[in-house]
Amino acid sequence: DPGSSTSVGTGAYIAFANHHSGTEVSSIRSIAETTGAGTGIQFYTHTGSALNEKVRIDKDGNLGVGTDSPSTKIHAKGGSASSFIRIDNGADGYDTGFEIYQNGSRMCEIYNDDALSAGSANALSFRPGGTVTYTMSPGGHFSIGTGAQAGHEDQILRVFGDSNGYAMNLSNTRSTVDQPQGLLIDTPNVASDNTNQV
Repeated sequence: DPGSSTSVGTGAYIAFANHHSGTEVSSIRSIAETTGAGTGIQFYTHTGSALNEKVRIDKDGNLGVGTDSPSTKIHAKGGSASSFIRIDNGADGYDTGFEIYQNGSRMCEIYNDDALSAGSANALSFRPGGTVTYTMSPGGHFSIGTGAQAGHEDQILRVFGDSNGYAMNLSNTRSTVDQPQGLLIDTPNVASDNTNQV
């Protein structure tokens, strides 16, 4: 019965125990995060040597995996090794990724393009407004714009313009003549003298 006298850190729980030893091996617990009715839910599992909290849904509805103090709607925290979030598709030929919505409207997608529309299967694509605008192939080739990427896999960077203006606009806020605006073309193993410019 939550009330103003509820002690932070207390709560009730359902425990699952080993049939033979009676040792608790997992549990679902409520925990008072603030005095009153501010209550979260904890999920405990056993590593074989210790019972530890692995997942927390806090009083604000934030989900924490590996953390008992999630700061966003989904907050995953790893240990001392590298940490990843995996999204796996069970069949080839389908895209896998994230959709970003704003107030119920889809604004952007970030996904692995498993089709050949990006010029190379398994390209990392960014699709704001429903149109593929940025694509990086597995080989590190990058394209900007809405043109056809296929057939240009030999180009490290390909920029597509549109009917609204230039494909690329280079601007320099420096006014001195020793700071030209444009592209600096650097050849490996050759000392640069800033003369290979466009």
